[in-house]
Amino acid sequence: MNVVEHLESVVHFPLDASVKEVGIGIVGTGRIVDEKHCPAYRKAGLRIQGVTDLRIEQAENVAAKHGIETVHHSLESLLADPDIHIIDCAIPNEGRLDIITAAAEAGKHILVHKPLAYTAEEGAAFVAVTEKHGVHFAVNQNARWAPTYGAATHLLQSGVIGDPYWIHHQLFSGFDWFNTNSWHREMDRFQMHQYGIHHFDILAVWLGRQPSRVYAEATRRPDQRYKGDMLTSVSCRYTDELQAYLQETNALHPLRPWATHFEIHGTQGCIVSENLDRISVYNDETGPEGQHHTFGIRWFPDAFIYPMAELISAVLEDRVCPHSAASTLPTLATVDAAYASAATGLPVAPNLEPWILS
Repeated sequence: MNVVEHLESVVHFPLDASVKEVGIGIVGTGRIVDEKHCPAYRKAGLRIQGVTDLRIEQAENVAAKHGIETVHHSLESLLADPDIHIIDCAIPNEGRLDIITAAAEAGKHILVHKPLAYTAEEGAAFVAVTEKHGVHFAVNQNARWAPTYGAATHLLQSGVIGDPYWIHHQLFSGFDWFNTNSWHREMDRFQMHQYGIHHFDILAVWLGRQPSRVYAEATRRPDQRYKGDMLTSVSCRYTDELQAYLQETNALHPLRPWATHFEIHGTQGCIVSENLDRISVYNDETGPEGQHHTFGIRWFPDAFIYPMAELISAVLEDRVCPHSAASTLPTLATVDAAYASAATGLPVAPNLEPWILS
């Protein structure tokens, strides 16, 4: 049996036509929207009804580039558009509560860029606003639909490696050398919060739980440009028979090519991804030669299609979407614990009780 044969369609699948009729309004037209959100939505045939930004010229440039007809000169104007039903909030953390509140009061459903908030407590305040007004609220945790991560989710659910007991994830990246994004540079929390949130989130998806305790270390590159953490190592302990490690840097030497590597070892085999476009499975059936698949799709922009499309589907079907904001609060609590551990040098148990969904 070829367990990797259908992985392409598992993580990149056709959308129902009704999803493509729902109007999207984008708040914030920075680089992530220009390079990821707009190309993804256009590729999938999703309907971008309008955009707005405090920098109107920036919004106009992005709209012209991506064929978006309407540029709203204020948030109020965008929210008043009856053809906009979903708000894509793609701004930094500061100012989100005002936008979320205004959108919820206008009856608009909301997708907010990851991470949901700076802390789990702040994120809970965001969720409370949307629950008060009865709107759907989700987080753009797009790594869930990135080829190798999404494929690993499917393979784990299929049971091809049995029960996982050890996961190791490595990231080699270099934001500190090239990224001129000022708000990123000035954040107290960066690697584990802004970037590593992808990997804390995918661990939660893969394992269906949060760790019982985390032990984290964070160091700096000499002459590091970013204010926050950029070289981190996190040990996540779940049980006596389940452990995961996240070892990551965004301050690697610029001559070293960027890379991501993860391994998931289970009682009946293992899943290995040498980079973001190739995955391998080794178990008793495949033998030591394994089975391998290289994807024709990419994380960017393809994975950005599905957080929005899944939210729209959930709205149309009146169900909770898998990346609902409330469901991501325990992961933010784990990130909070990781920062507490890095500050104290001690293992810390995440405070999960307030955020676990009933």
